[in-house]
Order: sequence, then structure tokens, then C-alpha cells
Amino acid sequence: DPARAEALLAEAGYAGEPITIAVGAGRYPNDEQVGQAVLAQLEAVGFNIDYQAVDFATMTAEVNLRKESSYDGWLQGWGATLLDSVGMLNAFYGGESASLPLFYENAEYTEVITAALATQDAAEFDRLIEEAQRIVWEDAGGLFLYFPVENLGVAGNVQGMQARFDEFFFVFPGVTVTE
Repeated sequence: DPARAEALLAEAGYAGEPITIAVGAGRYPNDEQVGQAVLAQLEAVGFNIDYQAVDFATMTAEVNLRKESSYDGWLQGWGATLLDSVGMLNAFYGGESASLPLFYENAEYTEVITAALATQDAAEFDRLIEEAQRIVWEDAGGLFLYFPVENLGVAGNVQGMQARFDEFFFVFPGVTVTE
């Protein structure tokens, strides 16, 4: 809702200060096109964006400076490498120690996630994780834009290989390669 976005910017007192957003081009399919689309949408509602299209390694090095980074925001992919709901939530929303420096701080979230880590009751754990997800969803601590289609090709002489959802490739028992 662009009109609502413009109204919220005015209500927040945004006066057109430049916001630096980086795209680490060359890492993900269509990353430059996605960056340009996001740029157009943000500018259409009144943001003044300083768009930085840089290579992925340069962007990552700058993002790793955390609060000293010159970027106000960036576009980056993230695979589900942790098969652990608390680990994935804290990777984004775990404050200054989060893997991705979103700098999200919310005392209610911290209380709920700490309780989830402490409980031995599976139903209570599930309830607390759902509550933590609700909190960060309502806060919109980060914007998740899309899920790219990933294509995986396997040579005809490789048998038993299965695609994974997390961008990692492992040779599992049962995978064979013939001449």
C-alpha cells in the first residue's frame, strides 16, 4: 500500500535523509534485478536510497563491520542451515550477537526465547516459539522478500543423491558414482 507507506514515513518524520542499501551482486540468481526492484519500490514511496551494487565479498566484509558498517541495509540470502528453531530465530533476532547484524532488540522476545530454551515440555516449547515468531513478525525486524527457485543438476553417473533445502551438498551413505 504505497499511500499508507508514504503516510507512515511522514508520521515518522522522515525528511529524505539518504539511506544506503547494498546488494552483493553475483551471489544469488537475479540479485541485481531484485535489488533494482526493491530500489524502485522504496523510491516510489519517498525513500532517498543510495544504492550500492557491489560484489558479494565486498558487501559481506562491510556488513561484518556490524554497527560501523556504512550500510543502513542490504539484500542478502540466508539458507536454513540450522535445523533448530531457536538457533534460526536468534541468528536474525538475537541482538548484537546475532549472525546477521539486524540489531533487533526486544525485551519481550528475549524473555520468550529464553523461556523456550529453559523448558523441557515440548508443547510449551512449541507455544513459546510461536510466540517469539509472532513478536518478530509484528515488529518486522527484517524483511524477507522471496524464496528463489534453486536448480540442482546431478550427473547421470551419480546415483542416490538428493537435493537439500539449505544449499549444502554432502555425500551421504548410499550415494554412488559409476564410471
